[in-house]
Order: sequence, then C-alpha cells, then structure tokens
Amino acid sequence: MPSKKFFTFIALFSLSFWFLIPSQSARGQTVEELQAQIGQLQQLIQQLQQQLQTQFSTQAPPPSTSQWCYNFNVDLYFGKSGRDVSALQIALEKEGFTISSSEKERAYFGDTTLAAVIKFQEKYASEILAPLGLVSGTGYVGALTRAKLNQLYGCTITPPLPPTPPVTPSITIISPNGGEKWEVGKTYEIKWKQVGLEKESVSIFLIKWEKEYIIQVPTPLISKRLIASNIPATQGSYFWTIPSDVLPAKDYAIYIESQLKETSTSLLPRIVFDYSDRPFEIFSPLLIEDPVSGTLSVDKTIAKVGEDITLTITAKDAQGVQGVFAYYHDRWNWQSCDFATSCTKTFTFSERKPGTYVYRGYVYGQRVDGKRESNPTTPPSVTVKVIVEPTP
Repeated sequence: MPSKKFFTFIALFSLSFWFLIPSQSARGQTVEELQAQIGQLQQLIQQLQQQLQTQFSTQAPPPSTSQWCYNFNVDLYFGKSGRDVSALQIALEKEGFTISSSEKERAYFGDTTLAAVIKFQEKYASEILAPLGLVSGTGYVGALTRAKLNQLYGCTITPPLPPTPPVTPSITIISPNGGEKWEVGKTYEIKWKQVGLEKESVSIFLIKWEKEYIIQVPTPLISKRLIASNIPATQGSYFWTIPSDVLPAKDYAIYIESQLKETSTSLLPRIVFDYSDRPFEIFSPLLIEDPVSGTLSVDKTIAKVGEDITLTITAKDAQGVQGVFAYYHDRWNWQSCDFATSCTKTFTFSERKPGTYVYRGYVYGQRVDGKRESNPTTPPSVTVKVIVEPTP
C-alpha cells in the first residue's frame, strides 16, 4: 500500500500544476513567460519522480509463498473428477494453460482440461510423445505424462537410510598366496588386507604342512614358526628377511592371525585368521643333501612284568627332523621334532605279560626339495625279555 509520503508528493504535484497553469485572465502573457513556467513545472516533476523512486526502492519485497507439490500416481482422462483432477488443473495452470472456472469448481476433467493436457504433452513431446512414436498429444494422462508432472511438481520424500550392517572382522592374505619362489637370505613383502581390525594387531607365522597323512596319525603334521607379532593390522604389510635356518621346501604358507575379545566380559579371545590359498616355495641353492638318520636304544634288556621300559630315539637332519616313530604295543607311536636339525625323544611304557619283545624305530626328515624322507634307526630294532618276578 502507498505510504502517506506518496500521497503528500501527489498533493504537492497537483498544487504546483494548479498554480503554474495559466488562467483565463493570464492569456496576455508572453511566450517567454509561458516557457519559463513550463520549465519550472518539468523541474518539479523530475524532483517528484526521484523522490517516488527512492520511496519504492526502500520497500521490502512481498513474502514468498511455499511451493505447491503433488504426486500423480493414477492415470487421468476425460470424464474423471476428484482430487487428482484438481491437482492436474493446478499444475496445468502453472504451465500457463487455461482451465475453465466451471471445470475447476467441480474438479472435472472436461474439454478445457483435455485441451490443456494436449498442449502440455506437446510442450514436452521429446519426453512424453517421442518414446511412444507420437507427434500430437492424446489428452490421456498416462505413465509418461505423470512422470513429467511428478518431475516438475512431485513431492520428493527422502527415504530413511537403512541401518548400517555390523562389520565382520576379517584378514585376507594377498602375498604370498601360492606359487611364489622365495630365496633364503633375501627380503620379501608379506601383504594382507583387513576389515574391522583398525585397533587390533596381528601375528605372522610361517607354516608348513604335509598333504599326506602319516601312518596312523589322524591329522596332518603342521609346524608353525613365528615371523613377527604385535604388528598393527592396518599396516597391511611386513618385510621379512628369510633366515638361513629356514629349510627349503615347496609347501610353505603364511598364516596371519589376530586375537580379539567379543565383549569386555568374554573370557576367551576370538581368533580372526587367514593363510595362503596355495603353497609357495622357499629355496636355497647352497644346501647339500643330507639324509635323515637316527639311533635307537633301550634302558634295559630284561624287565619284569609291569616295569617301565624306556626307548630313546635320537635323529639328525640338516634340512630338519620332522619326527620319530617307535613301534611297541603292536603299533607305531609318533613324536614330532618340529623340523629341528637334531632331536631326541623318549618313549616309556610297560608290558603286562612275560615274553620276548622286539621294538623298532624310524626317523622322518625332509630333502632339500622339500619332500619327506624316512629311514630306520641304527640299530633298526632292540629286544627286551620280560619275565615274571619269582615268588619268594
């Protein structure tokens, strides 16, 4: 609404115009006098225009209204009525098309609404008509027309984000992962990736296992050698110089583990681990083949029924002694040497019946190429006579 100052300007302008216009009695004025009055009037008009411009420029713009929106989810066509038709008519008018008052009052899809829909479809023909191979609008509000209406006037609702799934801690070895050939004395990078172990550390081991089962031993023989411990899991790699005492073999693997507790009340740590998918080789061109050998001895040659008998087996192998077997009680009994270059193991037992018993020994090692080798002890067997203690 114009301010009081605006009306004051209009009043001053009117009064000035009234006094400056010559009256009937002043028709005898000269041309110069009339031109001077006209100049004064023009100057006054310019002043009023400047003041009005300043007055309107300081007024705040009218407040904006919230944007209208509607989701068009059903097809519409001639003869329909209701809320969806009313929303369609609002959208069409926003596009600049005319809808009759009678159709808007009844929310009715009539002739003017039909004509507006056709114009709307032809306005956005590339998105509505072209995909259907049409050139002219049809007036039917189908899927493509609704899609365009929703693009322009639809109410966008941002769906809630799905809950973040819990992270399952894991370790995956990248290298060595099978088929590599590493040489004793040289440095190689052991690499892995981790998930959910940002605050944990890992231990790295060299493992070697036999794919074949040893006689009457229910599980493969596995040796585990510590390479490094307390390495941050996020470090992702560790440079390892292979020591000279690591024996060459073609069936090594890297084993990495991290021990973590499930909760503060958990008593036992949970182990997250991984190992190489396939074996890799560690070799040394300087090693000379040295067959495994061993000796067998017994602490007595005559024993009483129920008395302890002790067999001692000592084995040697430059490539490492895998373990030793002692045969008694009609079966082979195993003890591991964990690939030490020398190893001494004892087996203690007793017999329940008198008689003459033969006990044997066997030693297991490995060759330079990593394959297992075995030899009987020296001597290959010992004999013990078991007697019944005489009754006094």
